[in-house]
Amino acid sequence: MGGKHIDFSNWNPGQQLDNAHLESCVLCRQNLELSHFLKFQVDQVPHIEAPSFFAVRLGNLIRRSRESSVSFWSLVEISARRLIPGFSALILVLVLFGFDSQVNPQRPTDEELWAALFMEPQTTETMTLDAVLLSLQEGL
Repeated sequence: MGGKHIDFSNWNPGQQLDNAHLESCVLCRQNLELSHFLKFQVDQVPHIEAPSFFAVRLGNLIRRSRESSVSFWSLVEISARRLIPGFSALILVLVLFGFDSQVNPQRPTDEELWAALFMEPQTTETMTLDAVLLSLQEGL
């Protein structure tokens, strides 16, 4: 065994072990004791025969679970077949109208420009050069 721990995962009680290693390694001794304890516990469990209908009932349960999963996925498939064309058409319409408004932005007419010019609120206070320079200095 040479310094490595003993692997008890596939160990059988009749299998030979390295006694020198077990004397020097506390962890392997604990694992050996645990393996003996677990084997003892498993041997204490009574052997029970499965009822005669067990295989048939298990097969029915498996078949039902397959049918329910198949019906779920068939429902998803049917829904997808109905919804995908509608979503595709919606996306196509949005893309066409959305790009059209970005490619050809509507320019205001001359009447709208003149109306905006005259509809802007007019300032009633008079501005002097000193007032403009002072307002610019305040921003710094």
